[in-house]
Amino acid sequence: MRKFFVLLFILISTKGFTQEVRDFGIWGTIAYGAEITKNLDFSIEQEVRMEQNATTPGVIFTNLGVDYSVLEQFQIGFNYRFLLNDRPDGVYGHRHRIMLDLQVRERYQQWTFAYRARGQSEVRTINYSNELGLAPTLDLRNTIKTVYRLNRRFDIYASFDLRMLVRDARVPDYTAIDRFRYRLGTDILVKRDQSLGLFIQHQREVDVQNPEVEFTIGVEFKFGGRRRLMET
Repeated sequence: MRKFFVLLFILISTKGFTQEVRDFGIWGTIAYGAEITKNLDFSIEQEVRMEQNATTPGVIFTNLGVDYSVLEQFQIGFNYRFLLNDRPDGVYGHRHRIMLDLQVRERYQQWTFAYRARGQSEVRTINYSNELGLAPTLDLRNTIKTVYRLNRRFDIYASFDLRMLVRDARVPDYTAIDRFRYRLGTDILVKRDQSLGLFIQHQREVDVQNPEVEFTIGVEFKFGGRRRLMET
């Protein structure tokens, strides 16, 4: 009997230790894109992610990016992102992230199919007391996206993003897939150089303690001569 209660305690403790943390969020994005040369594009984005049931701006970031088209189907991209992340002590931690993208896409009639491989590295600076904050992390992300053009004004799309943690000094012995993300959305052409995007998204952490599971609604306003196919 004693062994039974010991085993029961272990099972309850383990279940509580890996309990999911569920949340609802709203993401708002403003993005501008421009053509520098025939093969080189520039973009800037400002995004706010409301978390804790859409009551708190959990993440605020500015993203600067350039994309170079080697061929019509193949692009190389580079991004820098400055992030403010809400901390438990009520302040915002500063993070700096760089991202290198390799993207291939193919069009067939009204369909567009795309795949992007992304390597990203990030450091934590202001308001992070951890002595390992300046140790860069390394993640690999794989994203696939399918877009269907209904007509000249409406596109609908579905995407899937898988993230793998390669290196993080805070968990030196851990290398694995730690998050995936599904997204369904539509892009509506408002004017020739302006579009409005709406999407719903499901995001889940895996193989981590107390994984976060988030359902998100997003609104995007994009303007300028060029708009990125993939979300950042």
